[in-house]
Amino acid sequence: MTAYPGPVDMKHHEEGTTARLFIRNSVMLVSIEMVSKVLGVVFFALLARFLGARELGIYGFGVALANFFVLAPRFGFDRLAQKEIGRTSVVNSGHLVEISVIKGAFSIVAFGLFLITLIIMKSGQILILSLITAFIFTYAYIEYIYSLFRGLKRAELEVMVRTFFSVSNLAIGVAALQQGYHLPGVVAAQLGCLGASLLLALFFLRRFTIKVPAELKWRQLKKHVTGAAPFAGILLALYFSNQMGVLILAAFKGEVEVGYFAAAMKLFDNLTLIAAAVMGAFLPMMSEFHGNESSEAFSHALRFTMKHLFVLAAPVAAGTVILALPIATFLYGSSFAPAAPSLRILGAALIFNFWNYAADTVLIAVNREGLVFRLTCLGAFVHIAANLILVPSLGSLGAAWATLVTQTIYFVLLFIYLKRYVVVGTLLRDVLGPAWCSLIMGAILFVLDRFPLVVAVSGGAAIYLTALLLSGSVSRAELGLLRNLLHKQ
Repeated sequence: MTAYPGPVDMKHHEEGTTARLFIRNSVMLVSIEMVSKVLGVVFFALLARFLGARELGIYGFGVALANFFVLAPRFGFDRLAQKEIGRTSVVNSGHLVEISVIKGAFSIVAFGLFLITLIIMKSGQILILSLITAFIFTYAYIEYIYSLFRGLKRAELEVMVRTFFSVSNLAIGVAALQQGYHLPGVVAAQLGCLGASLLLALFFLRRFTIKVPAELKWRQLKKHVTGAAPFAGILLALYFSNQMGVLILAAFKGEVEVGYFAAAMKLFDNLTLIAAAVMGAFLPMMSEFHGNESSEAFSHALRFTMKHLFVLAAPVAAGTVILALPIATFLYGSSFAPAAPSLRILGAALIFNFWNYAADTVLIAVNREGLVFRLTCLGAFVHIAANLILVPSLGSLGAAWATLVTQTIYFVLLFIYLKRYVVVGTLLRDVLGPAWCSLIMGAILFVLDRFPLVVAVSGGAAIYLTALLLSGSVSRAELGLLRNLLHKQ
């Protein structure tokens, strides 16, 4: 008779396998996200240098406007696919066709509404804005394919496709810019690279697809739409929280101001990737402690995480605020010096942004996703209201201030729900040492900003790390604990 593992042994084996897959996929996805962001910043910087603020403003406005209309084709299907395919580890070809038909129908309607909007606005840039929107719509579909890869726990396939797109997009985009093509030519090249990437993704997906006839009936299609509706609500709230600033700025101040703000916001978005990467490592631990009802361990883990997020965020924020002008001119050229004031304000928002990642993670770990959705909606309302108040008089600075105000208020609201796990006084004592180290680094940066940017950044980082170790703000025991926690994951 064959001996089978007992229920407990089987459970531990399955949890260990799932944990290893999670770690492997998380590391791969974080790595490709970082590579993609870096290459995206390089591409954006080249656009700024070759095309100037006006065409960059058109590009930024087009992306923001297209991201509004692409909400319908996305409709939360990505999250739904990850949830369902994660249970079966196979892709049903019939469901793939059904979802594709729904996304295609939504895309046609949304694109038609987009063109009507441009006509009403009497836009003189219909061709280039249509190209940008076609690119965004196609990218939304390939993101759906990525969600299938994630549901299958095959992150390496997403890594290969995204690497192919990022490298080809940068290489062909640079060639187009050097050949003197302006924005329409560059976006057309992007669209071609994305089409090739989509074909590669579909080729990889074939290995994991089981053939099942599609049911293109109203009841079946409605079932898919209903299942994705809750995720669509979160997606809509996040869009309004992240994109409306650009649209309001474009309406009140025009394309050049949008270009300056887009340049600053691009760097801010990429810096927030640091917090996203840290949360990818700590979320499983937080969920495990909550599931085991270990409230003391949960609180200690949160306190440890928030302190070290501050350790990471404080020098980045201080460096961004102090070195905003050399950073802006280094990345985008001297013509983008007016983007520096907005970058300073966004830099100050980084600390709250990092802590908001931690707070969101805690609420998700304790099964409060509904609360995250409601708070995200409230944050979107605050962001839109702040932009409407500040942008007309302050322009791109107003949009940056609106982001800082929103991040601050969102953190205060989140912290109301975290106070049962973290005491404010204790947290302030935890971050006092790193705060002083950041102030010391900042004082030195005022001198180093006369030197080349690479020297200033390297010198500031060395001073900050030295101050942390000498002051005991981060002890050897904490460094050892951090390594153990990460190894545990």
